[in-house]
Formats: sequence, structure tokens, C-alpha cells
Amino acid sequence: MKVMVVSGSQPLRASLARVLETLTDTQVIPVNHDDALIKFLDEDPEAVIICEYDEGGSGRDEYNRGRATFNDITGPADENVKIIRMGFSDYPYDDYVKAPFDLTEIFKRLQ
Repeated sequence: MKVMVVSGSQPLRASLARVLETLTDTQVIPVNHDDALIKFLDEDPEAVIICEYDEGGSGRDEYNRGRATFNDITGPADENVKIIRMGFSDYPYDDYVKAPFDLTEIFKRLQ
């Protein structure tokens, strides 16, 4: 499986990539929010993990990077692409995981 991990934090991208590649049969494409849409279109991943999702703020400010990335990617994504949003707030979405979380939750959602 090819999974794109999107985060504004290089250490977070690297950590998630390392865990996914070590514990699952996954090719990980780590990318920042600015390059997410271009990478998504170029790489055609089967799943996308979008970190820093929040619905506070407005526009593309630092508090909205995850939401802006989610909106950018869901447009061209087909229905078979699994999208997982991650953040620190409470949201009732089936594709949302609130941090902190158990890594098995991510593994389950990628299956």
C-alpha cells in the first residue's frame, strides 16, 4: 500500500513514516502541507493521513493547514482513496482520529 503522510512537522512525518514502514507493508510518501496536492496528484496514493486538522481559524493560516489540505485533496481524490484526518480537537467524523491515539487505530483505518 502507498500512503501519503502530510504534516507541517518534519519530525512527525518522519516518525509516522518509520512506524508505518516498519510495522506494515506500506510505502510512505512524507510531504508538507504546501506540497500535498501536487504530491497527491503525482504519486496516486491509496491512502492519505492529514495531520494538524482543525476547523478553527480562517483561510490558510497555521491553524487551518490540515483543513486546507483536506479540502484540496478531497476534490481530485476518488472514492477508493482512504483519507484519515488527525488533530487535537473533538470532531464527529468517521475519518477523524483525535491525538493522542493508539497506533493500531491508524492501522485499522488503513486496511
